[in-house]
Amino acid sequence: MGYLTSLSSACRLNNLFSGGAILLICLTINGCAQPKAVKSQIVKKSGLDAEGRPIALSVLPKTIVGDIDWVAALKEGILQPKYSLEANPSPESPILNMDIVFNIGEAYPVPNVVFPHAPHTMWLSCNACHPAIFIMRQGANPISMDRIIKGEYCGRCHGVVAFPFTDCFRCHSRPK
Repeated sequence: MGYLTSLSSACRLNNLFSGGAILLICLTINGCAQPKAVKSQIVKKSGLDAEGRPIALSVLPKTIVGDIDWVAALKEGILQPKYSLEANPSPESPILNMDIVFNIGEAYPVPNVVFPHAPHTMWLSCNACHPAIFIMRQGANPISMDRIIKGEYCGRCHGVVAFPFTDCFRCHSRPK
């Protein structure tokens, strides 16, 4: 492919983004034009800030490590989610104030895990997790970080739509 053909292809790619999402600069490398997104040229119409994060999320409270604190957003009234999309939904589930402690073996140098039902039941009904994701019987769920990271158990939401795995002590919060 010649230089002009490459440049033409890159410019066509640039035209795909002509709505202003990202400006592309054509760079010539070894006779080929390569599109490259330039962070400083992110257009405000895109809805992203200079770091590429959605501007709409900037109003939400943050945790100590900088993740969005969804529970604080609920408590502060910034978010008011609907618990159902049905026209005639069943009554809303009550907020369940019950913590479950998962004891982590001595072989692992991390604190035990505390699962707080209250913030989860602010968002979800019990049947969102029980029994499909979690069996309601002690020891019935072979939860591990490996399985969570693979999208099982807590990983169905965390690392996807809920807070990520970057703040270990958010869950590993109970000393052994």
